[in-house]
Amino acid sequence: MSWTFNGGDLPSGVNQISLGEGSFLEFSSTTKKMEGIYQCTAQNKANTTASSAYLHVFGKDMIAIERQYISISYT
Repeated sequence: MSWTFNGGDLPSGVNQISLGEGSFLEFSSTTKKMEGIYQCTAQNKANTTASSAYLHVFGKDMIAIERQYISISYT
């Protein structure tokens, strides 16, 4: 699985964590520069699928995610 931010690399301070067959992002802290579209893409021999969420950063300690949980599994 791979993650992108606004179609490019993840910003500094955002880490991709892989756990079993899943993957998630860990934010050590948030800044306005981290606001944007995060997309996860999973691929196997049969198919490729992607899901995305927009992260809004409003100010200190106040964020909102349009899609709270992204789960992609594949076999």
